[in-house]
Amino acid sequence: MLRSKIQSQGLNEQVFLSHFYLLLHLHRVHQWSKNNNMVLHESKFQVMSYSLKRSALLKELPFYAEVSAYSTTDGDLIFPVPDVPDLGKRLSSSGVSSNHIALITKKASLLSGWVFSVFRDRSPEVMITLYKALIRPILEYCCLVWSPSATGEIQAIENVQRCFTPPYSALIPLLPEIGRLG
Repeated sequence: MLRSKIQSQGLNEQVFLSHFYLLLHLHRVHQWSKNNNMVLHESKFQVMSYSLKRSALLKELPFYAEVSAYSTTDGDLIFPVPDVPDLGKRLSSSGVSSNHIALITKKASLLSGWVFSVFRDRSPEVMITLYKALIRPILEYCCLVWSPSATGEIQAIENVQRCFTPPYSALIPLLPEIGRLG
C-alpha cells in the first residue's frame, strides 16, 4: 500500500526503502539491548535526517509523518528535529555549521568576559596562557568536522579572538621565541 502511494506521487522509492531499513535495524538494536538486559531510554531519542534537497511537496503528503517519524516500542512517535547536539558539536539536518559556530562564539565570548572580570593581571604571559587554556579549546574543538567556510563564520570566530587578545595578538605567533628567551 505504501509503495503504491510513493509511486502515485512520483517520489523516490529508494529513499523510503532506506528509511524503512534503518527503522528495521533500530528495532533490532532495541531487541538486542533487551536480550542483554540493557535499558535504552527512548524518551531521550532524537531523529534527524540529512538531506541536501528538501522538497516542500514531500512534507505536504498525508503519510509524511508516519514515514519520517520513528516509532518507539511503546508506540510513541519521535518526529525529526532540525539539529541535535552530538559529542560537543551541533549537527544540523542541512549540513551547515552556522548554528554550531554561533553557539561556540557566544560561549567563548562569555568566557572571555568572565576571564576579564576575574583576573586582574593583564600581563601577556597570563593572558596568553588563559587564552590557550580556556578560550582556544572552545573555538577549535572538533574544527575539522565543522570547518568554517563562509566569510561571516570565519569573521565571527576571529572577532572572539580579537576581543580577547587585542594587545597580545602580535605576541601569539612569537610564543616559542618568548619561551626560549625566558
